[in-house]
Amino acid sequence: MYTYGYLFYVPITILVSVLFIVNGIVGKRPLAYYLLSLLAIIYINKAIELAIFPFVIADLPEVSIYNNINLSMNLSHLSPVQLVGNVLLTVPIGVGIQYFINTKFMERLVLSILLALSFEFVQLILLLTLKPIDIFFDMNDIICNGMGAVIGLLIAYLMNQVLCKLPIKSNQGLLSYVHQVALNCSKNQKSLDNLNDLKQSKKLLNS
Repeated sequence: MYTYGYLFYVPITILVSVLFIVNGIVGKRPLAYYLLSLLAIIYINKAIELAIFPFVIADLPEVSIYNNINLSMNLSHLSPVQLVGNVLLTVPIGVGIQYFINTKFMERLVLSILLALSFEFVQLILLLTLKPIDIFFDMNDIICNGMGAVIGLLIAYLMNQVLCKLPIKSNQGLLSYVHQVALNCSKNQKSLDNLNDLKQSKKLLNS
């Protein structure tokens, strides 16, 4: 049985941390970006743990991986816990992507859905390679994961509409970072533009 321990936690944390750091350095992101990156790393690890682990690999001739693949779409066969759990799993992607990737709304929509769907496609790859007996690829989970990402984007949109109406008092700190991202998004600018330029942010607020 493979469980989510240090064997997976450490390399995934290192890999994701390097990606965030490189992105932050290239984009000249403020300290708040790195603080939020810590939360993102925790989420990524927890989401992987919930979506994939533990799983069992057993060489059983009577077990076929194709029994673990469901290509039919029928949400009614999911229990309420499965339905809600699969949706909630990817809501943070839609909410948080604007703080890490410098994009406009439509780009965030596409990226959020692709990231949300990646959980199921990783499970499919595991099925076809390692052939675990208790991992399932389900089209209904894909629908739920995609819905979660879209709901997260809608939550982020509502948050941005509220936050952008608040006055900017500083161009430093976590709250200012979140506020300026909200301001950019509400004006359909790229989410991470001009984060260190308080005067530009005030112009956007007053325009």
